[in-house]
Amino acid sequence: MEKKTYEFSIYIGRFQPFHLGHLESIKFALKYSKKLIIILGGAYSSPSPRGPWNIAQRIEMINSCLSETEKNKIYFVGIRDRLYCEEKWIQNVQGEVFKITNSVRNIAIIGHQKDASSYYLKIFPQWEFLETGNFKSINATDIRNLLFLKNDFLKISKYVPKPILKYLTKYAKSNDYNLLKRKFKYIEKNRNKLRRDSVTNALIFCNQYILLLMSKEPLKKDLYSLPEVDYLDREFENNSLENLQNEVTIDIDKEHLSMSYVSSDFFNYSERFPLGKQLSKTYLFMIKSDNLPLISAAKNSLKVMWVLLDDLPFFQDKMYADHYQIIQKFNKNFY
Repeated sequence: MEKKTYEFSIYIGRFQPFHLGHLESIKFALKYSKKLIIILGGAYSSPSPRGPWNIAQRIEMINSCLSETEKNKIYFVGIRDRLYCEEKWIQNVQGEVFKITNSVRNIAIIGHQKDASSYYLKIFPQWEFLETGNFKSINATDIRNLLFLKNDFLKISKYVPKPILKYLTKYAKSNDYNLLKRKFKYIEKNRNKLRRDSVTNALIFCNQYILLLMSKEPLKKDLYSLPEVDYLDREFENNSLENLQNEVTIDIDKEHLSMSYVSSDFFNYSERFPLGKQLSKTYLFMIKSDNLPLISAAKNSLKVMWVLLDDLPFFQDKMYADHYQIIQKFNKNFY
């Protein structure tokens, strides 16, 4: 039976990178809708093994594979990850779609329900779902591994449109590629050696500033992160501050810092650590002081700094894993 035609269709994805399966889905969407809204997830995140390319790069990739007629029918929307506040993410998607569609209700959402990661296709009941299927079982993760671990452009050429192959060939000569390639190699080499089921971080807040650092750890290279601490029995104790001294020297005695402890929470985003599932417990310390305590880098860090809370969005695309979202989860404590 002939499928009906929609005014708009919605296509949500990361497109890391854009491949033949994505292109087939776009053509499917344009066959059954007059306009297509492509929502790119992970906007403003730092480059990572899961997401090497930013919004502008991904839009460039997609447009390079489309005709002028197709491009005139497409809207691009970048959406930030809201890892620990899904309701805000849903509202963000709906709000951006409404800005484009206004009062139109004849809308479809397209995609392939491949596994649990496709749950988002069912949380927008106001849009009719259209299954696209999985074109030749192409997987972006496999393409990234071929690019960063094997540099195998012959195999990559089987999975991506020709303009993307050209784009990736040029990208492979960049400093950004080399940095991520080292991280991919590190992950591959240590996949079964450096598994850490849990880690503990400290969110240290003082006078509207947050303490961030650049770690010497290979996976955190060139990215800002929260300092790590040790803890016993998953409960806060003074001993939990010992490891902090390996990350940052802070001009405040341990007792004062201990008394500044406010609360803690657990964070378990499945992709937060590329060597396996990892639970993070983050302690919030709110220091009362007339001035910011003096800080300096310790043996495990390259750089430490106080960052004004209001300026934190400028650091989002330079932060490690889910640390930006962790800070956002504690946001209500800061005001």
